[in-house]
Amino acid sequence: MLRGIAGVRCREISGPALLQNGLAGIHAVGRTAVAAPRMLIARYTPARSRRRQRKIALVGKESPTTPAV
Repeated sequence: MLRGIAGVRCREISGPALLQNGLAGIHAVGRTAVAAPRMLIARYTPARSRRRQRKIALVGKESPTTPAV
């Protein structure tokens, strides 16, 4: 989704690498999930910026759909 956007760099940390990067909480919450827990870090650096840089966090968790009964 972010690939190909000028000035955007992405880094994905998943599975045991979460522990190595000090992200034990994310690892603990997601370790029993079907898909490995992961964190995506997206950095945007515009070509020219006069504004003070702001940090924004988007948090989400994928959950499987519950089958209809």
